[in-house]
Amino acid sequence: MKLKHRSLLTLILNSCLSLLPALCLVGASSTQAAEIRSWNYSTIDWKIERPNGAKLTFLEGIWETAGPITYAFKMKDGTWYPLHTHPSDARIVVLQGTLLLGHDESSDPAKATALPAGSVAIVPAGVPHYEGAQGDTVIVGFTIGPWSTTFIKK
Repeated sequence: MKLKHRSLLTLILNSCLSLLPALCLVGASSTQAAEIRSWNYSTIDWKIERPNGAKLTFLEGIWETAGPITYAFKMKDGTWYPLHTHPSDARIVVLQGTLLLGHDESSDPAKATALPAGSVAIVPAGVPHYEGAQGDTVIVGFTIGPWSTTFIKK
């Protein structure tokens, strides 16, 4: 599946940009000390490693707590995650590699959309999806906690 309309990409980008003021306001009420924090894909301190070699870290917030969450996720080339859902919308930016994102229940890699570095995607809450990596891939996601992943057994 490929993005066929530039207007769809524009809609996605505008949706992400429209959330920035709200995320800033939420962050402004945080009890954490105010400081500017920044990362790029080579400076992220990966805290969690999955059995398949994928790595995860929370740059802001934690999954068990209500509030804004910013996470980074790294997958090795060829890694696939089966069909699953999340309880909140996720806004994803691809920093490195190509994220392969499918949103049908077939879990067929050939039907996934290729999202190269610089791409943005929104995965709505409760929508079954699967994902893989073409090349070593790093994404950053923005969501609201509590956050979890529920795998769908076929």
